Order: sequence, then C-alpha cells, then structure tokens
Amino acid sequence: MQRLFSSGGALVVLLAIASLLPVSEAYTDESAEIKRVINDHIRKNEIAIFSKINCPFSIKAKRMALDELGVKPGVIELDQRPKGDGSTIQRQLGKLIKADRALPTVPQIWVNGQYIGGSDALRKAIDSGKLTKEKLAKLTKLRMRPLNGPGSQEF
Repeated sequence: MQRLFSSGGALVVLLAIASLLPVSEAYTDESAEIKRVINDHIRKNEIAIFSKINCPFSIKAKRMALDELGVKPGVIELDQRPKGDGSTIQRQLGKLIKADRALPTVPQIWVNGQYIGGSDALRKAIDSGKLTKEKLAKLTKLRMRPLNGPGSQEF
C-alpha cells in the first residue's frame, strides 16, 4: 500500500485547509466578552485581583489589601469561574500586561485602574509607602481611574 502523504506533507495540507476556514463569530464574541469582563472588573474595584483560590500568593495579596489597606478587593477567582473561562481570562491578562508567558502567574493586581503586578509588587508598594490606606482613600475619593489616559491598561 502506498502512503499518500509523508507526515510533513499531511501537515502542509491541514494547514492549507485551516487557512481557508473563516474565524467563527462565536470565538470573536467570546474574546470581546472576556475583554469586557476584565475591563469591568478593573474599572469597578479600588483593588482588582485576578486570583486562584488556593494560590498562596493570591491569598497573601487578598489579605494585604484587606488588612493593610482596609479595602475588600474585587476578586475574580480564575479557577472558580462558572463558565470555565478562567484560563481564557488568564491568557487575555497575559496579553494585557505583555507577559513573557502565555499564562501569566497569579495574582495579577490593579489599584484604582493602574496595574501593580503580583503579590510581591503589592508588598513592595505598601512597604515603601507608595501605597497606604490614606493614599488609596484619596485616590478613590478623587476617582483617579486612568483607564483611558496615560498608563492605560484597557484593551
């Protein structure tokens, strides 16, 4: 029996066929919905955390926000999403923060719409005095949420 394709030839044929297929609207709608979820979460919370429920760094970041800054953070637990879209959100976060890996680590933290980083970055901001209860309260009161200005992290 003669082989019709070598393994490399079959790959070329499959890639050629795949390039002719239209991108499904459901995929682009899902992507837009994920971006909306991310942007709404960042916009609506003084401290927005994208987390995983059992991650020790995520637990530490949530505790710092509450205990040291006096703010109950808005949290999206990526591994507890009812739609099962946590890994998709995590990939979009990677694009947003220009991570060097497809799935960035958690937690990912925004304060008043400004990207901070992970739990170590939050700890550093608190320890250095750059982020205090008073400064956070002042920023929140002034509603300084720079999502559409310089330093914007919105998609």
